[in-house]
Amino acid sequence: MGSTPHVYEDQIRKNDDVLIKAVEQASELLTRELHERRIYCLTPDPLSTLMWSHYGGDHTGICLEFHVGNELFLRAFGVNYLEQYPIHVLTKMNPANIIDVILTKAKCWEYEQEYRLIASAKHADGQSLKLFGDFLRLPARSLLSVIVGCKGDYKAVKNIVDATAPGLRVIQIKRAPNEYSLMMGFP
Repeated sequence: MGSTPHVYEDQIRKNDDVLIKAVEQASELLTRELHERRIYCLTPDPLSTLMWSHYGGDHTGICLEFHVGNELFLRAFGVNYLEQYPIHVLTKMNPANIIDVILTKAKCWEYEQEYRLIASAKHADGQSLKLFGDFLRLPARSLLSVIVGCKGDYKAVKNIVDATAPGLRVIQIKRAPNEYSLMMGFP
């Protein structure tokens, strides 16, 4: 990219080889930037049947409920849901605008109401949260409960929670009677 940006953009439009190289370079940058970050996906709705089906091991997994009134969760970004791919100028891709890529999904996923925490050990960009090793440190007492899917092994999860975090609430999801919906309760 030794040319000025305007000349280089003109070359991209006129030369397929230059375009292919620019796409490859942008793809490599995006891949590298994504590998340097940890993305934590959150939703405010623990009763979403689709969320349990897609991400909860077909209702056999767990969901973690957090107290969101703390500095960490106040820094979560809302995901943008679009009908069309956003326009990104290949010659202007940089680590700062990678956040826009991370926060964009197809409109059909809008039911998720997703928020994302983005963490990085390398990026002090004012947007990424600090990692501790490979993990994001949660504020004290931010985990409120562990929610077990309606097909999950409540007793096994409860035993693990009692052994590692005594006093932490464990709840089980149940199918609501006579409705296509879920509810929370204790076995």
